[in-house]
Amino acid sequence: MSISERVEAATAALGEWLPERPVAYIVLGSGLGRLTDLVASPIELPFRDVPGLPVATVAGHAGKFVAGRLGGLPVLIQAGRPHGYEGHPREVVGLAVQAAARAGARFGVLTNSVGALRPGSGPGTLALLADLLDLRAPDPRGRPPRSLGGASREPRSPAPRATFDPALSALVEDAAVELGISLPRAVYASVTGPSYETPAEVRMLRRLGADLVAMSVVAELESAAEAGLPVVGISVVSNLASGLSGERPQHAEVVEAGGRAASALGRLIVRVLERVARGGFSRVAPDLRRDQGATGRNG
Repeated sequence: MSISERVEAATAALGEWLPERPVAYIVLGSGLGRLTDLVASPIELPFRDVPGLPVATVAGHAGKFVAGRLGGLPVLIQAGRPHGYEGHPREVVGLAVQAAARAGARFGVLTNSVGALRPGSGPGTLALLADLLDLRAPDPRGRPPRSLGGASREPRSPAPRATFDPALSALVEDAAVELGISLPRAVYASVTGPSYETPAEVRMLRRLGADLVAMSVVAELESAAEAGLPVVGISVVSNLASGLSGERPQHAEVVEAGGRAASALGRLIVRVLERVARGGFSRVAPDLRRDQGATGRNG
């Protein structure tokens, strides 16, 4: 199947399964799946039952969708994600984002576990992704001018880079202040992986201005921009990068730190959803007023 056909198949599967149109779409990274425990009346759909979507193979990624109500809003949660280093093209990594937007999601929250490049951020703390350095290796499979439309005769031209939504980011910051949760803004470096960085690479990233480093989120951010879906990025610091702690990073450490931070992350996301439900995010407030009280299966 082509990418566009895979998106259409995944959208149809989600639409048949969802009990109502989701307002919020949330992606949970390594070890962060406990947030799904907070969902009211949850239903689950494994990735393997969604045509066109690859299964999750990395430890700490449940590989399922969970739908229900959270913070007063209908939500679609993606517990786990595929990665480019598993052999997936970037369009496939972001395929679920496209499907979620087509299934009705109005905004998204992208989370992941990251390594801290500066000693001030300890494992289990949260950070707001404010800007990024895209240091991923070029995709040898190439990328057509329009990722979902196949080949195009239109000439390539510079396009704005995908960024996190400023208004949504400000709303998350306000919610963190209200809850007393530390949420510093951070510059995020995205690398291909799957290996952890060497001490020399860590020093390089710091000199480039990065505060955090990991191997996810950017493909999803790009897909969200293509779908017109505003998103915010929240990271959980899982470990100090190589050369800062005296120990070598381990994936088990990433998953464990994610579990420790799950409570704070859950409280923050619930408060954000509550604020959106009260009309705190102007971009979706008119839709919420129009849909107030409406339910039903989204086919």
